[in-house]
Amino acid sequence: MICFSAAAPSTQAEQRLQRMALALRLPGCDAAGLLLAALNARPSLPSGLRAMGVSEAQFASVINGAMADHCHKNNPRLASRGECHTMLVRSM
Repeated sequence: MICFSAAAPSTQAEQRLQRMALALRLPGCDAAGLLLAALNARPSLPSGLRAMGVSEAQFASVINGAMADHCHKNNPRLASRGECHTMLVRSM
């Protein structure tokens, strides 16, 4: 979601990723996503949705839930159904 929200005008205007990278003493914005992936791997968390038992057959239900969730409207960048599908595929 960090990579997706990076393109939001509010994220860019407020330099959110740059400030996060600075606070974490990272060389740049792209390193924030890599750091989060590394932190997830540390405690042996599943590497993706497939490792948690999610299948592509469940995507429609997941996307419907995401679209109905009030938190979706608070994200810096609203995701379309197609964009949600792309994120799910990348998260497998």
